[in-house]
Order: sequence, then structure tokens, then C-alpha cells
Amino acid sequence: MTNKSNAQLSVKEQTVEDFRQFFSKQAYRGHQLTKSKVEQITAKACVELLNNKGQFIDLIEGQKKIEDKKLYLSENKESQVVVSELLEIAFNRMWRIAQTYRGKDYVNYKKDATINKLFKAINNYSNIEASRGQNTAGRFHISCFAIPTAAVNTYFCLFDAMESVEKGMVQEALATQANKNLKQMSYQSWTQPYRNDETDKNPVSVERFQKHVWWVGGNGLGFRSLLPTAAAMSSVEMMDVLSVVAKGGLSSVSQNTYDDAFWTEGFTADGAGWGHGMQCLVWGYPISGTSAALSIIDYFKGTPWAKQLDEENAQSLINYFRGSSWYYYKGFTPPSLGRGSMEYTMDKQESIKTDGMIKSTVDGWLSSYPIAEQQELIDLNEDIKDNQISMQGYPKGYYTGTRWFFNNDNLIKKNLDYYIQVSMASIRCDGIESAHTLADKYNFYTCDGMTYFMKTGSEYNKAIGAWNLTAIPGVTSRQGEDKLLPITNWRGYCSKYNFAAAATSGGKNAACGFIFEKMNASDKKNVNDPIGREDPNTIIYGVKANKAYFMVDDYMVALGAGITNLNPEMEGDIWTTIDQTYYNNEAQFITNGKHSNITGNVSTELKGDTLVWASQKDGFSYAVLPKYTSGSVHLLTETRPTKWKKINKANERHKKMSQEASIFQMYINHGQDIKDAHYAYVVYGGKDAETKVFNNMPLNIIENSTNLQAITWGDNYLGASFYNPNATLKTKEGEISVSAPCALLLEKNNGYYELSLTDAEMNINLKSIEVKTTLPITGEQVSKEGKWHVVSVTMPQGKLCGKPTTVKLNFN
Repeated sequence: MTNKSNAQLSVKEQTVEDFRQFFSKQAYRGHQLTKSKVEQITAKACVELLNNKGQFIDLIEGQKKIEDKKLYLSENKESQVVVSELLEIAFNRMWRIAQTYRGKDYVNYKKDATINKLFKAINNYSNIEASRGQNTAGRFHISCFAIPTAAVNTYFCLFDAMESVEKGMVQEALATQANKNLKQMSYQSWTQPYRNDETDKNPVSVERFQKHVWWVGGNGLGFRSLLPTAAAMSSVEMMDVLSVVAKGGLSSVSQNTYDDAFWTEGFTADGAGWGHGMQCLVWGYPISGTSAALSIIDYFKGTPWAKQLDEENAQSLINYFRGSSWYYYKGFTPPSLGRGSMEYTMDKQESIKTDGMIKSTVDGWLSSYPIAEQQELIDLNEDIKDNQISMQGYPKGYYTGTRWFFNNDNLIKKNLDYYIQVSMASIRCDGIESAHTLADKYNFYTCDGMTYFMKTGSEYNKAIGAWNLTAIPGVTSRQGEDKLLPITNWRGYCSKYNFAAAATSGGKNAACGFIFEKMNASDKKNVNDPIGREDPNTIIYGVKANKAYFMVDDYMVALGAGITNLNPEMEGDIWTTIDQTYYNNEAQFITNGKHSNITGNVSTELKGDTLVWASQKDGFSYAVLPKYTSGSVHLLTETRPTKWKKINKANERHKKMSQEASIFQMYINHGQDIKDAHYAYVVYGGKDAETKVFNNMPLNIIENSTNLQAITWGDNYLGASFYNPNATLKTKEGEISVSAPCALLLEKNNGYYELSLTDAEMNINLKSIEVKTTLPITGEQVSKEGKWHVVSVTMPQGKLCGKPTTVKLNFN
């Protein structure tokens, strides 16, 4: 700390002093102590465990083992974890003891036995931590998050004593060393873990917080006690860096701006988010990092580091508020948006996780938005209170309708009656991580065309504990759940192919498709992740398929083509699971033309020439078209034992979990040795009776191949996934061809067409796609080439590359 008088301090230096006073009065990240998962004991108990040598007596044996075997120098992760676990307990206990001194005047440590022992403990345990050097194995969360937070809070709890040392009023070695150690431990929030690059030489730099998974998003700002550390060290330079990083973090990233974006994870341009690479996490690291960034900017209001939200900051925020609302329905978060999807939650409704950020934006940053968006934010802040987020009256695709998340390969349809999510895959995205030692253990299929159908929002929260893990809804996969082995894979799984797209104008209709063959995302180019590559689960590989989905009215039509078992010698049939959801014990089905109601368990094969279907009361209805499906159709309703502790490590701490769950499962068994198998099924989410909605559907499957998957629905809907741009789509009204791989949606309204088109390969060099058709259309963008009407549709560029474009056309 500077020894200048207050009159000599610069404005920035004086503001740092103000921050020091502020943090001396209240804890920073205090929940880390009060809700610690490590242990919960009282300050009095901590004092009773602390001896005169500065050791917690129940940790002495562990410390001796660490020192005798020099585990702190080991490069072995397991050895370093032993050190981390002991130090986390010790530093949290010291913080808990120090908390009883917060706000009190300095007490000479020689006259206070507890302070004397506490200083010794600070020096004892800090020396162990400091001896670990640059080794990063086994200490990531503890050395950069937990220890610095405990240390900087301990510093400010003993603030009067720390200032007395820094002003030279106290010069005894024990106190001065404790002061030095607390600041050194706090500073690890800026230094640990080492990146092994130039920023290690100067951790107090903006570059330190960029382009590295440990130093961006939640890992960069969200969990580090950076601001109080800057105050503890009286560092104007640290404050300078934080002001730039916080403002820069309120931006977005996309595949095509990855190298130039401020952060490589956080908000994505499509309105969702990335974390731990290009994973669609939405609620985890992205919100942790950006909410911390907004909080720091709030802290800096009225100081020399005050920043205004510029247009990029403001628009990134509101785009995320809109987009992330699609990953939330009636108080529930859909599974598979992070490594905690299989943790037990059941029917616990929660407010949307952006509620704090929305309120903060309304309270402090409304002036950064134009008038219309100010009102939108005010309305949203009010609307989130009932967990519905309907935002009636706002444009289609903002909060309801359909939306394509082009950075994350997700198509979502959402309204007040139901919710449908299609989670596709491409090589452009990573999958959802597994972390078998602390969270989900079996995230193998979560981005393979997984589909969720919800009306209450809690269907899968109830069902997931009893899932067949090789029969994820919407996925085409090899069976053999008993062969799956839990793993840690920080990158997850993706497809080998660069084709995934959805075309939508934001309303109730959409068309999407992707080419799927699973690969380990750790094997992608320029990924250095040996942990993820150590995968013994060969069963999950070797299935290829083209899969398309068409949203129209209250229906979803799903097509599969080219389904091939690339490893037919491997045991296990190939299934396409239509759904595996919670069973409410009232269902019905039709097979061989016979209708049956059931109120319990059933296991049956559904047979028919034209249509077989099954449904739940007040739920979704599912129909399979046998003419377009190779394989047998099965319905299974049963009560199964749950396996919560098996599928997620965190469930071990839950004492009361459901022991069984009722499951409604419908699937197509294609067989084992298959090549070019196919399917077609329809899912209905509306309120009409099944006997009505599946009879006389105006569905025409134009083509279901690896070149083109396309349907029409009556006269007003055409959807297509063009895998091969040389393919020609032929309808009774005319032909359509395209110049590049794409998803296409053509909607006929009163007097005009809406043509929505999406570049399926996110090709940064593709400026436009030409659509040629013999349909009788006119418009400013339409030219004539012989029999063809040609529409040149401009494709979005830069960070919006891959977003749908909609043009309006007239028809004669």
C-alpha cells in the first residue's frame, strides 16, 4: 500500500482506498463460505481445532504426509488433489475465524491468543501452497478460486491489522509475514493456473483474460476474486485491466469470429452461449462470466473506471436475454445444457437464471438502449416473475415461435402450450462434457439429434433417472447400455460432418437437418485434450444417418435416411428413439387398426399398414408411418428403478431421491446389420384428439434420401434439407433447386411467399444462395432464366454467418 497522505493520492489511488474500506465491511463471494460443500463448522469449533503452531489438529497427520512425501512438488494429479483438499479446508477455516474480527480495531496479536494462532496458520498453510510453484495438476479450482477468495476475505476481515503492518505501525515478523502471505495467496486469482505463454510474465494484463479456457467466461471473471485482490494490493494497474476486461466480456463470439472475438466463450451471436470450448452451455460459464463482468462495471460506476455500455455491449446483453429464454420453460431448464443435467431436481421450479442480470440492466443501464428496447427490458423484468416468459406482442422469434441457434446447432419451438427442442450436431460445435468424478458421467448422445417434448417443463427431470442411456429421445444409436463406461471428456462428442441448419422466419414453422456420424470432439484439429481421448466406449461410434425435422402448425415431422451400421459385427441393434419421457399412467395406442387404452404397464410392437400411434393423456402424441420406415415400432410403458447416483456424482450428496420412475418409451428398432435404413414419424403437441389429428394429415413426403429430405404440408408449407445442391426438389406445383447445401422453408401466406434459407455449412466465403424454381413467383429479387425463376438470397456474414435469411416473394 502507498504511504502517501490522502491529500497526495491521485483520484484513482483514492478510489482504490475507497474500495479497500468497502471490502473491509462486507464479504466478497461470501456464499463460498456460508454454503461451502467442503464442510460447515462454527468459528468457535475452528478456533478449538487450531493449536499454538498454527495447525488444525485434525489436519496435522495429512500435513505430515504431504511434507514427508513432498506431495506439493508432485506432478501427479491425485497427489496434488490431496494437497488441495487439505488446503481448501484450512483456508476456509481461517476465513471463518477471521470473520469474527471483521470491522474491529486492530488487536495486538501478542495479547490475543486467537490472532496469534491465526497468523501462524496463515503462514503455515500459505507456505505449503506457495511451495507448489507452477504445477497446475489437481489444483485448478482450489488454487485460483477457493484459496484466493478465502485469503482476500481474511485480509479484509483483519483489515485494521493489515493496514497497521502496511503503514509500518507493526513490524513484527509474524504479522508482516501473514500480511505478505495473504496478498500472495489472493494474487493467485491473477496468476493461477499458469498458461505457459507470455502472459505468465505479466499476469496483470488484458491478454491474460483472453483466448484460454481457464481465463475467459466464468473461469476468467466469474469465480475469481479479482476486484478485492486489486484493492488488497492497492493496485491501480489491476483496476485498469479489470475495467477493460469487464467491458470486453460483454460481447459475443461466433465460429467465424473465434480468432478475433474478445472472449472465445460467453455470449454467442445466436443469443445462446458457449463454455469449455464451443459447448452449448447457456447457463453455466457464459452467464457466470458475463454477470461478473456486468457486476464489475456496476462496481466502477462513479469512479475513474466508469464505463458506459456501448452498442455492442447493450445488444449482446439483450440478445442473450432473448435467446437464453428459449432454454427455459415454465420454471425448468431442459436437460443437456451442461454437465449437471442428470443431477436430481424433480419438480423444483426456479426463476430464470438471467433474472439478476435483467434486473441489474433495468435498474442501471436502461439509458444504453433505444426507447423500444427499454420498454422490452422493463416488460421482460416483469414477465419473468411467473416463470412463463410469454412476452406477448413482441416479434415472432424473439421469445416464442421458432428459433435457430446457429452457433449451437439447436432448433427450438416454444409457445404457451408446448416446447420442442432439437439438438443437432456438426463438427462446428463441441458436445456436452462428461465429468464422472464430479457431475454427469454419461453424456454420450446429448447432441445427436436429441429431441425434447415438454408441456409441463418437468417431464425429463422426472424421467432421466430411469433412462435407458442408449435410447435418448430423437437419437439413432446402437443399443447396449450395460457396455457404457463413465468417463471424463471435457469436449464431448460431435459429428464428423459440417452440415447442420434450420430455416425459419421465427413463426410456428421451420425445417432443419444434419448429417450425423459421431466423433470425439477431442479429436478435432488443434484440440489438445488427452483426457477426452481416453474413451473406451466403442459402442457409441459407427452409426451414420441423415436426420431432418420439420415444424409445421402443431406437428413435428421427423425423417431419417441412409441409416447405416458401419460396424455391423458389433453387438447391438440400431434404434431410433422417438421419445423416452415421464409416464403419467394414462395412455392409448393403435396397432393393426385396433385402438387400446392403458392405465398401467405395456410392452408391445405397434403394427399397421399406413399409421401406428401412441399418446399420453395431456401429453404429446407420436405416429409412425410404416410405409416410410424400415424396422419394427415398439411402445413400452413401465416403472423402473432409478439410478441417480450412477449417472451423476453430485447425486451422492442428495439424501432423498425418487427410487423409481414411470417411463413412456416409443422407438423404432432398425436391426443390427443395416444399410440405408430409413424412418418417418410425426409428433403432435396440440390439444386435439389423436383420432382426429393423425387422420388425413396433409403430409406429402417428397423425398427422404441422403441427397434431399423434403416434405410439403398442404398447400402452404414446404420444408427441405438440401445435402446435395445438385438435387432437384419436385412438387406438384413446380421444381426447386439450390446452389449450395442449405435448409429451406417456403411458407405461403395471403398473396405472398416467405422464403427462408440457411447456409448449412456456415461457409464464410458464401455470399448468397441462388434458388431456382418453376413456381410462378415475382419480386424485386427474382430474375428469369428460361423456365426458371431465380432468387438470389444474400447470406449473413461475419458473426451472423449461419443465421437464416427470409425474403418475401409474390406469386401469380
